[in-house]
Amino acid sequence: MQVYILIKTNNVTMCDEYEYTDPIIICNERDLPDNGMKEFHFIDSKKVLLIKQKGKIYAVGAKCPHFGGPLKDGVVGNGRIRCPWHGACFDIKSGDIEDFPGLDSLPCYKVETKKNGQVGIMIRLKDIDAVKRIKDMVKRDLDDPTTFVVIGGGPAAQICVETLRQEGYVGRIILVCKEPYLPYDRVKISKTFYVTIEALQYRQKEFYDEYGIEIYLNTEATNVKCSEQVVKLSNGKSIKYDKMFIATGCTPKIPSIIGVNLKNIVTLRTYDDLAIISETMSEETRIICLGTGVITLEIAQDLIKQVESVTIVTNTELIASELFGDRIAERILRLFTDNHVNVITNTNIIEIIGNLNGEIEKVILANSKLLPCDLLIIDAELEMNTKFLKGSGLKINNNGSIDTNIYLRTSVESIYVGGDIANAPVYSMENELGTISNYKIAQYHGRIAAINMIKSRSKMLRAVPFFFTKLFEKNFRFSGYGQYSNIIIDGNLEDMKFVAYFVNENNKVMLVGSCDYDPIVSQFAELQSQGGTLKLADIKNDEVPWTKMIKSD
Repeated sequence: MQVYILIKTNNVTMCDEYEYTDPIIICNERDLPDNGMKEFHFIDSKKVLLIKQKGKIYAVGAKCPHFGGPLKDGVVGNGRIRCPWHGACFDIKSGDIEDFPGLDSLPCYKVETKKNGQVGIMIRLKDIDAVKRIKDMVKRDLDDPTTFVVIGGGPAAQICVETLRQEGYVGRIILVCKEPYLPYDRVKISKTFYVTIEALQYRQKEFYDEYGIEIYLNTEATNVKCSEQVVKLSNGKSIKYDKMFIATGCTPKIPSIIGVNLKNIVTLRTYDDLAIISETMSEETRIICLGTGVITLEIAQDLIKQVESVTIVTNTELIASELFGDRIAERILRLFTDNHVNVITNTNIIEIIGNLNGEIEKVILANSKLLPCDLLIIDAELEMNTKFLKGSGLKINNNGSIDTNIYLRTSVESIYVGGDIANAPVYSMENELGTISNYKIAQYHGRIAAINMIKSRSKMLRAVPFFFTKLFEKNFRFSGYGQYSNIIIDGNLEDMKFVAYFVNENNKVMLVGSCDYDPIVSQFAELQSQGGTLKLADIKNDEVPWTKMIKSD
């Protein structure tokens, strides 16, 4: 195989950003596997991913725009490729993002196959250095009288407003955000310290200005009248809407503990919580984390490297067993204790004691133990932010969630919901309704809702949950949803390199989890997205790997 990466710059027109280079010969067609992919060096250190499917060759960027995952290690589906790390999906023809997490799409290149089988790639001049791109978007047309309101400042709302413009909606868009900041990536607040809000924001102000997206910051929706299609805001405005997307998420329910209102107690839900942690922590800081949710585990494993001590207090026997299952949770418990995180199980905090400055100083546990504490991080239960909708005419469930149909539309034709508050069909569970607090699902909801707000009943929801976290350099992935009765572990749990199959009473695999075993969870996610079902017999079949069930042609 010969690879040529030289660009003849004298053969391109430098003044036009839409002009392409001459074909750059990358490989021969026979170097590509049928219905497969291969990565090649392109320009300087740049790489390109070539995919061969149904006799045609496509070329896109080699790295996932989300976190740089190597797509060559991912999964080729029917017309798309899935990232091995976090499950984001991209169309192989256009490079457009189709499923999440992430915001941006892949660079996409023209392919020219010569008669002798040589494969040439042509790249736009303006894309030579690009590793990601924003999908083409329309701008506001002041002559269009329609108004779409999006309530929420999280991932679902952000993707919704962008998708509206990507899909050709030129009317008025109003984005209502409760916090005083432009929408930002909350997932990162448990993974970093001393970061500015600008570094966390999805887009900068200029982006919203360019595409005519109005933003009301530090503003909440206070009342909705569905019959009149009017929403009232805390800034005193009343807005008449044609369509509305609600993705208000959840608020932590602070537990009723004596002294819980003292200073230096946070729930790690917002950027302001992160700021308090950053300002408080030092090498002498003694931190207690109450609860064992994934966000708490992520922050604990980062803090232990920078403070005097971190102690996790939980009323359960293990940590995160609800997500991982008991056998894996027991190994994770040892992972934390081996890395000097104290873990106190089967107890709770019953009182918090402060100093003369009103700052937390100690906590008392239910087992009467007294612990010094300079900073308390509470993994609180969550309450859905839908109280403002009471009396609106929109049906709300007892837990605060809102039922949707397959298009994310509610019982009111003009209103769509997504994210944490949506009790929406889960494709991998035969479209059974479920509320899933998941970053990827929230972004996907935003896209599907936006398309259907413009083109009613155009895009059906095909939600496949995908969870991920990194704990002490161990990468955990999970895909699927539903109750299970047994866990089958393939690999070495002690060495933390394994695949876990969560199987129900009917021998159906409900979830697949892994630790440092990519891309198997992405493979399961792709199988689910194609409507496939994995059974116990399939994973025990030594002759034919179950991954062969994935359709790629």
